[in-house]
Amino acid sequence: VHLEISEGWHVNANPASLEFLIPTRVEPTRPTTQIQAVYPKGSRYHPRFSLEPLSVYEGDIEIRVRSGAPLPAAEKLALTFQACDDSSCLPPETVELAVP
Repeated sequence: VHLEISEGWHVNANPASLEFLIPTRVEPTRPTTQIQAVYPKGSRYHPRFSLEPLSVYEGDIEIRVRSGAPLPAAEKLALTFQACDDSSCLPPETVELAVP
């Protein structure tokens, strides 16, 4: 899964740095599908509200998805994320992605 995050924005890494933050995650839309998402290491971002830097994704990132068997052509994956800038966060979103 390739993400292109616009300049000035970031999404939380997986795992998220703080319990209340929404981590970026990729999951199957069907409970019978088994996948393993391999998340990249996040970069350090120091927002005003935190004493410690957070782990976030910025720019272009790749989330690798592994499966023990080929995924059916009709399979979809769910990408959940919360985009934030320096002053606010948008509501969390989940979008469905077709498996190529």
